[in-house]
Amino acid sequence: MNELESWFPLTAQLAEKTHHWRITPWWTSESRNCRQRTILQLLAVAHEQQLDPAPLLHNHTKEQAGRYRSRINKFANRVTEGTSVIEAAEQTPGVLDNEAVLALRFGAQTGTLSQIYRDLIKAREIATDQPRKKLQQTFIYGVMTLLVLALTSWFLATFVLPTLRMLLKEMGSDQSTPFLSAFTLPNLIMVHLVDHLQFYMLLGVAIAFACWLTPTRRLINRYAVPKWIKNTAQSQVAEILRLLAISLEAGRPVSSALSTLAHYHYDSQVRQKLLSARNQIEQGVDEWGSLTNVQLLTTAESHALANSSNKLSIIWTLRRLSDWKRSNALNQHEQAVSMVLPAFTIVIAAFVLLLCSSVFGFLAYFIWLLAQ
Repeated sequence: MNELESWFPLTAQLAEKTHHWRITPWWTSESRNCRQRTILQLLAVAHEQQLDPAPLLHNHTKEQAGRYRSRINKFANRVTEGTSVIEAAEQTPGVLDNEAVLALRFGAQTGTLSQIYRDLIKAREIATDQPRKKLQQTFIYGVMTLLVLALTSWFLATFVLPTLRMLLKEMGSDQSTPFLSAFTLPNLIMVHLVDHLQFYMLLGVAIAFACWLTPTRRLINRYAVPKWIKNTAQSQVAEILRLLAISLEAGRPVSSALSTLAHYHYDSQVRQKLLSARNQIEQGVDEWGSLTNVQLLTTAESHALANSSNKLSIIWTLRRLSDWKRSNALNQHEQAVSMVLPAFTIVIAAFVLLLCSSVFGFLAYFIWLLAQ
């Protein structure tokens, strides 16, 4: 290789520069779960073997592309500068999701980081990104369909309908007849949409660009999604129960674990509930009853935990409840995603019906005049 470089120095330099371009695609096919699982596996190896994670992260950065490569690079640079892995993950949104960052912080505070890594990696091995892929496909379908409808509407409103009105006017027809006036509202709506087509297109582009930005998506995921989507709240409760099970396995009391979660949880409403439950425990309320009082557990779930005979059965019950709630949340999420495309199709069908009715009125009246 050294002899080759001496003969063709420019070729060797180009090969070195294009090396990453040839092995790293511009659009990776890896899902978000797969990416995060890889990061967690690197961090878990560094933690177990007492290695510096910075070189592992920098090497992993070279295999990435696009915005995710920039995020990993920022994450690796912060770790290189001496920032702890957890603080670097908190300062670099998008590298790990909120649940993973919370779990790592909880593991560091409770001394259960090794178990946390194993649980996080296992959870992402069985997780699926099908709902996210379906949403992306629906979004692409919607954008293409709206573009076609926008061009069709513009053509109808600027050429077809004015031509039909001119023909009716030349024939001396009264365009205020009851038959034709029945189609006036669709015509007015479509003309209004076409007259303001540029505004609506710019508005749509602005909304799409704002949703594409990482800060906007982070705000939506943190504040809007848990408030509006019920299955997200169930997923949060499932994560809390799983962390409580890990804490009990390590021999830590429930009140201490709730205090840690109340301090570091990413959702403000859940933080308030956890803090209230911790305060109730300090005042003598049963541990599981306090979680029921703040609506994190149902009465039946609280009784099942309170009636468990020993700590092992409590841990088993917590894990089963966590798996059950997470499974329900995933099923509800998939059902909601499966309804997005039919709902969008209905909206598009209504718009197409509006276009057809606006043209059909003129054509039907025109044919009726010719038949006279």
